[in-house]
Amino acid sequence: MKPTIVKEILDQEGNVVKAFEPQLLWDITKDPVINVLDDTGKAITTTDANGNEVPQKKVVESWVVEKMQEGLRMVVSSGTAETTFKDLDIPSAGKTGTAEYCDNVAQEKGLCIRESWPTHSWYVGYAPYDDPEIVVVAFVYNGGEGASVAAPIVEKVMEAYFELKAADEAAGTSNW
Repeated sequence: MKPTIVKEILDQEGNVVKAFEPQLLWDITKDPVINVLDDTGKAITTTDANGNEVPQKKVVESWVVEKMQEGLRMVVSSGTAETTFKDLDIPSAGKTGTAEYCDNVAQEKGLCIRESWPTHSWYVGYAPYDDPEIVVVAFVYNGGEGASVAAPIVEKVMEAYFELKAADEAAGTSNW
């Protein structure tokens, strides 16, 4: 999915001047072909009949995608994000993350202490679980644990999204 930051631009009277529609770039459930990468993350290439280097491809079997989705659902239903998402009425899935990384910003601030590097908080989630319509990523620099800092941000964004959608549908003005 190509990220959509702005849904629409309105004029002073509330008329839509320009609408932005999300664009699906690739759906692993319909086209389960991925590039094969080496240990450094670089695409492994092969040579085609014309002598051109092309990325080596691999098919991701459907059971692998299903297991991944189940695991992402478990993060919210019984894992690290369970308490954060317990009150969200829409079933969601996601992944918490905490990355210790010392970059030039942290070095300039004197945060790069051995055995105590800055921890950056991550969470990526989607909802509804069975038929996703929103994906949200939160990253908080030097924010701490993903479950306690980034996940609540994503939960609030999802909550607001579904509340606004329901209000628009109730008012008969839904463009969702």
